[in-house]
Amino acid sequence: MSLQDPEFENFKKAYQEGNFNYALHSLKKLLVTYPNSFALRWHHAKVLEKLERFTEARVAVGKVLKLRSDFVPALIMQVQLDFHQGSDESDDLDEFDEEPVLSEHARFNLIEQRLYKILSIDPNAVDALHMLSGLLRGHEGDAHVVKANQLLNRAISLAPERVDLLEDRGNSLLGSAIVQDGDTTNSINIVSTFSGMRYKRDQMELALSDFHTCYQITSEHRFGLRVASILHDLGRFNEALAAYDKVLANVSADDPYRSIIIERRARSENNGGGEREQMAQLLESAIADSGKDRSLEEDNVAQALLSAANAVRSGKSVSDALDERLSDDPDDNMATNIAAQILNVANEPPPNLVAVDPKDFPSYQQKFIARCKRDLEAQGLQHVADAEAEGMRMMLGSRVLLSFYADAEGEMGVAAFCMKPKKPNPLAILFLLMTGKWKLVGTLFKVNTLVECVSQFSNGDYLNTQYFSVSPFEYGPPIYIEKLSPKVSIAGLVARHQERLEDHKLAHPSIVTMQALDLAGMEERWVNGQAVKRAYRQSIGYITEPELKQLLGAYYDKFADKVRAKLKVLAADL
Repeated sequence: MSLQDPEFENFKKAYQEGNFNYALHSLKKLLVTYPNSFALRWHHAKVLEKLERFTEARVAVGKVLKLRSDFVPALIMQVQLDFHQGSDESDDLDEFDEEPVLSEHARFNLIEQRLYKILSIDPNAVDALHMLSGLLRGHEGDAHVVKANQLLNRAISLAPERVDLLEDRGNSLLGSAIVQDGDTTNSINIVSTFSGMRYKRDQMELALSDFHTCYQITSEHRFGLRVASILHDLGRFNEALAAYDKVLANVSADDPYRSIIIERRARSENNGGGEREQMAQLLESAIADSGKDRSLEEDNVAQALLSAANAVRSGKSVSDALDERLSDDPDDNMATNIAAQILNVANEPPPNLVAVDPKDFPSYQQKFIARCKRDLEAQGLQHVADAEAEGMRMMLGSRVLLSFYADAEGEMGVAAFCMKPKKPNPLAILFLLMTGKWKLVGTLFKVNTLVECVSQFSNGDYLNTQYFSVSPFEYGPPIYIEKLSPKVSIAGLVARHQERLEDHKLAHPSIVTMQALDLAGMEERWVNGQAVKRAYRQSIGYITEPELKQLLGAYYDKFADKVRAKLKVLAADL
């Protein structure tokens, strides 16, 4: 072939400009004149590969190898094209000779043979070392993995700045770092993450080194993020934050990916506490919030997930938190739920009261609140607000309308609300009927109402007057709760609390009564009351033996030990 052929100049110009379609057009003309030119045949194969016409390129590279069977670049291209077999079925075939279709197993065996042939010709063929390493890694058996690692390490020693090689080794190291069941690894070398994953520290640090090199060479954000993520999993949270900040410094403020990076960075904040919070929120997000009240079964699962979320926030892994709370044993799940409910009495979330329109709530709640409003205003109390405790909605599993009132000085607050109990499934109702406990069925659907008067004092004393309830929980100083018969009118309830309030002030002339005349004041009084109750429940171990007996009733012998054991486990996570 004459290098002075003007068509060859056309080809060179088109190839250099990236106009591969025109370059192919020129090559076709040249091959008519110079059909046995090795250089033209090689250019032909390369152009077809650039155009991603892989089927034709495979045929073209075969013609190159007929001219020079030991030409390593063509042998490597042949293997690379073998990986693309079947991905390009262009209708516009160029010099297409149909090849026999091989099974995938046979095809990969052929590829492996070709790679070994390349390395027998050139032991330093980096691409061949790389591809054979990847192929062997797919085989079963430790020996293949060891050989694959040796090949990849050799390729990197020959091309230490090939980012694709370093990335592959980093990914391989991360995969091998995962501790599998049955692995015998020194516990000092184990890193446990909040998500429950366990890694070999030495493998993680080797992967970190490779991804750090990739980042230094390319400055690509994805490598910087891999570095930060590995540092986080290694528990090196301050270094992880610095790595995230380095990436963010090169991401514009309007880049949509920036918010995702910031969210990932948040995991490493507070010495890794950010990830705990994200994991806890993920568990809480699994609790359906359809706007409808939860059933009893849904509530049992919800309470377990809420308790698990709190455990994760305290530092427990997600897997451990869930394993301790969700079981295949129904009795175990019931004991967990009872223990969680006991702890909920002492650990209510802040109410986060927000003003609401009663019309947005169920009619039975509206009617009860309207009746209370008439009775309470008749006693000279002023209506403060109708509200919802948004902070407690997830725990309650339903929306509850609250109505708040106060006396003229704000020393006495009154809260009124009602809610329906969780409905058991039809099988539970049928069981009660068949076992002769039909009288209990009606109580399952009875609306629970509450009207209570509250006052608090500067010394921490908490005064509460309410109607009798079936709650087994009792309190002692500084909490003073008096329960009246349901037959007592609201006027009688208010009068009794006012009497108790005056008596308490006379008995303790130096203390100041807390005043609340708006919704913010009601929120503050509620939160203060929660703190006092929490301290009291903690002081008695959350539940006394008489309370537990009353709570469990006939099931005391069956569940008492299980509930105590669960209570100990769950309380440790608060």
